[in-house]
Amino acid sequence: MSDTFKPGPREGTEAYRVQQEVEKRKKIAEERGIKDLMFELYFNKLKYFPNWIKSSRDYVPKVVESARSGKEDEKEILTLLFGGKTYRLEFSTRRFSTPDSDCESGLLELFTGQKKVFGIKTIRTLRMWGVEPEMAEAMADGKWGVTDISAFIDGDWVDDFEHLQEAIQEDNRLREIRRAEDPENTKRLRNGFGIE
Repeated sequence: MSDTFKPGPREGTEAYRVQQEVEKRKKIAEERGIKDLMFELYFNKLKYFPNWIKSSRDYVPKVVESARSGKEDEKEILTLLFGGKTYRLEFSTRRFSTPDSDCESGLLELFTGQKKVFGIKTIRTLRMWGVEPEMAEAMADGKWGVTDISAFIDGDWVDDFEHLQEAIQEDNRLREIRRAEDPENTKRLRNGFGIE
């Protein structure tokens, strides 16, 4: 049964079969949390690894052997080596306008070798039109949000990035413990609160 408001391929065609399979695979990626995992990792951690490694390895887990960034044909390229494997993330953007805003769409893709194994579409609002200037800035916070999965081929890479996320969380936990138990901080607290 087809949706009369959303035309699509006719049942029984190759296009129909492929689109049904795509929906199944997107659902798997959604249910396993891969879309959110990769979005969070890239935008909150991975894209900063090359600079963090240069300044201090404190914020990069030891499992990450190297991280390099660059530009290629207007794409941000991030190459990570961890667990003895090399992964390449490519992020490209395109600006566009709607009647009420200026926006930017993005495409984040993950490659192992030359094979694309994952992709997500992203969007952010840069400026709102037709609202008070104070509201325009609040409504257009410029933060990226994920909108859809554009590619997903299951494989070992999923486990690798889940382990990387666990390593990042463990590093964060240990760093917080070191801060909490720092002798200088303890001394300041003792002095500040008169504790013997």
